[in-house]
Amino acid sequence: MTTQRDAGIERVSTLAKADAISCYLGNAGPASLSQIARALSLSTSSTHRLLGGLLKQRNVRQLPDRRYALSVSMWEIGVQALGHVHPNLLELASHATQMIAAEVGEAATLSVPLGVETLFIGRTTVPRPVPLYSPTAECRPAYCAAAGKAMLAFQGEAAFEAVCEHGLGAFTESTITRPSMLRGELAAARTAAVALNRGEIQAERFGVGVPVLGADGQPVAGFAVSIPRERWREEVVARATTTLHAHASRLSMALGYGGAVFRQDRLA
Repeated sequence: MTTQRDAGIERVSTLAKADAISCYLGNAGPASLSQIARALSLSTSSTHRLLGGLLKQRNVRQLPDRRYALSVSMWEIGVQALGHVHPNLLELASHATQMIAAEVGEAATLSVPLGVETLFIGRTTVPRPVPLYSPTAECRPAYCAAAGKAMLAFQGEAAFEAVCEHGLGAFTESTITRPSMLRGELAAARTAAVALNRGEIQAERFGVGVPVLGADGQPVAGFAVSIPRERWREEVVARATTTLHAHASRLSMALGYGGAVFRQDRLA
């Protein structure tokens, strides 16, 4: 006999699997049913059922070649999350992302926390002469994205446990897969209000990320700078950190945050 508790556990398990599919599509791009099932070690029938639910919710769309991809509604979810905090937050944050890219000279991203993941909703590339901001919708695991770790560091123990329970899978040799190591990384990120991605999702792509904090001290968004491995140097990281802190501090203050976690606030 199925109890109410058993039914609740089953719903959580289903949500976790659907979450994993969204994350996989965000990382890998469009994929077939068999590719998704194989990558996530799920049965084909279970994967098909989960995809049906995601299609119904419009979080996933099916392409003419029968492959599946994230839909624009994932971007809309991120935009709505920002709008609940402040009606002009998307405009302010996207402008800050452009400024960060221009000042650092590297691509910059805007993301929001989404359960155990980080949802990237904007990216600014740095073609000359003007940085170009464009909306996007990509999910990344919070534990190995720079902005994801920066936000996770301020979300508390429950968020940390949820991420670990969901699984710390390895994308590269540098991915942190042990909870104890992740805990230490997040503690350092909370102290410095900055987190690093050292090739943990893509071996040749590094990053520096910071949180944007709301009035309650909880992260509402994250900024990050993406840096190719060949340009990853101490002075580049320091410049990116200073720039990110300046913009994150300014936006956090506009949202009512009164703490002093960012570098210039501590020095003031």
